[in-house]
Amino acid sequence: DKDPELMGAAESESPDTLARFIWSLSAIPYWWRRLSTLFRNLFGDVRDEHYMSQGDQALIVREARLHVSVYLLVALVSILSGSWTALHYWLLPLLLTKPLHHIQNVVEHTGMPLESDVTANTRTIRVNPVLRWMCWNMQYHWAHHLFAAVPFYNLPTLDRELSSVERSVSPGYFAAARDVIRRSRDLPAAGRNLKAE
Repeated sequence: DKDPELMGAAESESPDTLARFIWSLSAIPYWWRRLSTLFRNLFGDVRDEHYMSQGDQALIVREARLHVSVYLLVALVSILSGSWTALHYWLLPLLLTKPLHHIQNVVEHTGMPLESDVTANTRTIRVNPVLRWMCWNMQYHWAHHLFAAVPFYNLPTLDRELSSVERSVSPGYFAAARDVIRRSRDLPAAGRNLKAE
């Protein structure tokens, strides 16, 4: 109940229609939440971090202030030096790779039952070796949640060793996307993870 990845979001974020699902895949809602949270935290508003201790909440505020300070410093140095380095090697790669990363994030938990059992609330997605490598084997997401200390390169082995455990497995991202929409329609809102993040 303290895993922010599993905490439900507003009903309006549920991808229970194709249009809402495509909107969530655009990553615009993701960036909006990230930036608004960063700026709320920057000014000491940690209401969304209610699951954290007060000491950890203070750390979140300091971290937000540090992040924004570094971003402003990088922007200032880039402008004053006339350099495009930050744009070429940081912002553009981030924007270009985020769609794949976001699709992965959306299908890991969205539409799954909102309960503590990771075999029920997390999908495993079967993909080719290139996609597994690009995403650090996070397609073995249930194994990652079950044993978070296992390094990414050992997740395929862990998944094979736990192959007898019943869990949600999708044969690729398209199948997982169909499952997100189906489950989001079938499960009552109070019992599913609506967060498309």
